Amino acid sequence: MSDNSLYFIECLLLMFGITFTFIFLHRWYTNIYRIFNPKISPVSKLVLFLIPFLCFFIIFFAIVLHASFDVVTNQFYIALYTVLGFAWIHFGVKMLFFLFDLSVVDDVLHSGNKAALFPAAGGIAGLTLIYAGANIGDGPGFWCVFFAGGLGIILWILLILLINLITRIWDRILIARDIGSGIRFGGYLVASGLILARASGGDWFGFFPTITDFADGWVILPLTIVYILIELYYRYKLEKVDLNPRKLSSILWSVLLIAMAIIALIFIVPPFRENPYYG
Repeated sequence: MSDNSLYFIECLLLMFGITFTFIFLHRWYTNIYRIFNPKISPVSKLVLFLIPFLCFFIIFFAIVLHASFDVVTNQFYIALYTVLGFAWIHFGVKMLFFLFDLSVVDDVLHSGNKAALFPAAGGIAGLTLIYAGANIGDGPGFWCVFFAGGLGIILWILLILLINLITRIWDRILIARDIGSGIRFGGYLVASGLILARASGGDWFGFFPTITDFADGWVILPLTIVYILIELYYRYKLEKVDLNPRKLSSILWSVLLIAMAIIALIFIVPPFRENPYYG
């Protein structure tokens, strides 16, 4: 592919990213301010208001600090990968709705389901982290980000499906409105997003080496097992206990899951391989 053809495709991608960034942000903030529901606390609305800002900072700083050498010094590429990140989130949110029936508009804003707020926020954070991680490292083009990030999203979705199959977590969040379940699951989505961000990152060696390097994120499997055991414990041992005392313990479990992910990334997962071609 010639440089002119590649630049033309990148310009099209920039317009695509700008379009869906506008669509995502417009719909997000319009729904927050147009939908009035007395069941929604000001804190919940504040969290929803701040989520896009958090996504921007995660994506932007991952790009300007750790992206490919030809990206970090080029404003065009910084803008390109930033708006593509919001397009990624836009379609990721639609995917969560299609697969799991989780909707910020329907469940959080219209229905006032406080339990759904945590997996909604954690899910968007996970999507953002995986995309940001896929931008880390040197590579020849945008397809490297999409391929590596796509691996992360596929495994993330498969693990969520497995978790739901074993624990019926979505029924407990969306139907039973169990806030404790929502808090714990939101924590898992963030923790797993951190690990898959690392698995999706690194210098580009090729399609197959990217798949083999992705195996560095194997620590997500024991993390998922720990989370499933936690959920099964709450489901079968504490099902008849009043929900209020479970909020604090659920917060602690969420913090523990995220801490486990960070510790694993620091002490267990090996550092990124560096491709000498980009030296």
